[in-house]
Amino acid sequence: MEVAPYAVQLPGCWTQEDLHEVASLCGPWGCQARWPPEAVLLFLLNWAMDNRQHTFERYLPEAWPLLRALVQGWALPMAPVAVTPAALCQVRQRLGMRALQALHQKANAHASADLDMLTRRWGLRLWAVDGSWLNLPPEPVLAKQFGRPSGTENGRLPLPQALLVSLDLVNLGWIVDYRLEPCHYPELRAGIALAAGLGPGDLLLADRLFFDTPWMKELRDRCVELLWRVTAVRWKSFCDASRTNVRELRQRGGIVDCQVMLKVDTDHRGQPRGGLLPLRYLELPPCHSGQETMRLLTSLSAERLPAHEAADGYHQRWGVETDIRFYKGPDHLPVVLSRKPDTVQQEVLLRLLAHNWVRSVQAQACLLARAADSGSFPPSGDEFAARPDHRRFHPTRLAPLRYRRHSRRCWRSDSAASICPAPIHRHTATIASGPSLG
Repeated sequence: MEVAPYAVQLPGCWTQEDLHEVASLCGPWGCQARWPPEAVLLFLLNWAMDNRQHTFERYLPEAWPLLRALVQGWALPMAPVAVTPAALCQVRQRLGMRALQALHQKANAHASADLDMLTRRWGLRLWAVDGSWLNLPPEPVLAKQFGRPSGTENGRLPLPQALLVSLDLVNLGWIVDYRLEPCHYPELRAGIALAAGLGPGDLLLADRLFFDTPWMKELRDRCVELLWRVTAVRWKSFCDASRTNVRELRQRGGIVDCQVMLKVDTDHRGQPRGGLLPLRYLELPPCHSGQETMRLLTSLSAERLPAHEAADGYHQRWGVETDIRFYKGPDHLPVVLSRKPDTVQQEVLLRLLAHNWVRSVQAQACLLARAADSGSFPPSGDEFAARPDHRRFHPTRLAPLRYRRHSRRCWRSDSAASICPAPIHRHTATIASGPSLG
């Protein structure tokens, strides 16, 4: 029976030229004549996309001929027989981080150039910063590098943990930057470092744990707009006149929506040392029983951000929480299974690249749906959102990544399976969505 020729494709985030350029950053591992760096990178990306459901022993035999068909189309030599899993592990350890970091930078550049119109709401790019602690395998070297929580669990030491803080483009669910730090590293400090590049035209969403008045003032000095959720006691940080105004509005009932002056960096007497920061304060009563009042601080006016849209806009940040489940796994069991600090860093970045790969396919599908619906691309996301049927393909409606449990130690992204073509081990030559390179 004659087999049809393979129709291989590349991930939507990168081009063939990108892979060739990044391959020059890969360290030599002694078998490049048998396995070029481009094939190593594609193998690891597809392995991360598969969420490590299969070991190298099961993955290699099916992946090898498909990768070989691809790289031969690029006039690169590759051995017809797969290397051993042990050799693959050695190659991965020697790969380092530079090549993967370069792939991340190139994916961000493509997203900024091609998907910018999907990142906006209210005329602003929506960003979110959030963090979580990831359990790691119980290796002494990981406990020494990343630390572990204090105390014991059922008489046993807790697992080593690493702090993952990410900066996301909310509408796309795209992780633009991240920090992987020891578990006792201050989450706020990592968030401040990640948001250092934001400026005019950006709106930052953050949760209650990131409340820091000097940082908020610094962001406003850079013309960054804010939408912050705050705790019930934060209204005490307002000046006296603002607190009185909030009390009066509470007595009337309904939504509290007023301008306040936030004290920046108070001294031991409660007096502001850094001046006053003008913001807008909202208290939105719960819509259903069991919900709590939502309290928000924002720099946007009521004309630009009506009160009924404020909660919906903030809730978009919840997509960041669900994305982090990709790293946490069921019952907080370790999903990052590497047992050395450098390979832990590498595996987290590989998962991030796989996550953005899925998001790029979703975003491209959204653009195609817009084109089919309107006949042409709109000049801006806000103009498209103003249409009566905008919810059908609104960028903020990109499907979240949902996870289905296959075993105690691995999860699979349903979105990756439903939107992307199957990974390379599924008896198909399609490696991912993207333009065919022939």
